[in-house]
Amino acid sequence: MIIALGYAPLPRGTITERNINPGIEVKPDLTASLFVASDLTHLRVNIDIFEKGIDLIHTGANVILNVPAYPNEDFVTTISYISRLVDETTRTVKVSCMLPNLDSRLLPAMFTSVRVLSDQDDLAIVILLTVMFTEDESDWIYVNPGNYHYHKRAVKTGLRLKNEAVIEEGLEAGERFVVDGALLPRSEKR
Repeated sequence: MIIALGYAPLPRGTITERNINPGIEVKPDLTASLFVASDLTHLRVNIDIFEKGIDLIHTGANVILNVPAYPNEDFVTTISYISRLVDETTRTVKVSCMLPNLDSRLLPAMFTSVRVLSDQDDLAIVILLTVMFTEDESDWIYVNPGNYHYHKRAVKTGLRLKNEAVIEEGLEAGERFVVDGALLPRSEKR
């Protein structure tokens, strides 16, 4: 019997893990791989979404990523997977997407901020958090029904962003409200 030995070409990629050093004995019972080669032309982005916001996203939704290494650049992709389990400790749901990285500028384990874009048909009332004030465990704003009279009105907020909140109830599109100095009418009332 003749056995021809040859070599298999290594898969293209970047060596991301090396578990071998000079002088190590290579045996068939090793539990760890000697090398791990990864294709870094596409990176998996793992996102944790709080469970209360899970109804606001769906697979196929557009996502904009920003990394501190390239602060003036947006990286765009779409959500490809939403887990069906909630992490009991963090109360978050795992969401992921694949990000093209053909120029290899992005690196695994980079920190990123993520903005999930709403569909074009989705409309929402979004106000700055500084417009609202909290009293008795409720959020309130001052609304102008006309003639420059202001009335305190409770609002129900949904998704809260860095410095904005989506209003689910208590304010209609086109209504006028105090956007600066909301605490002034509140202090004058007392």
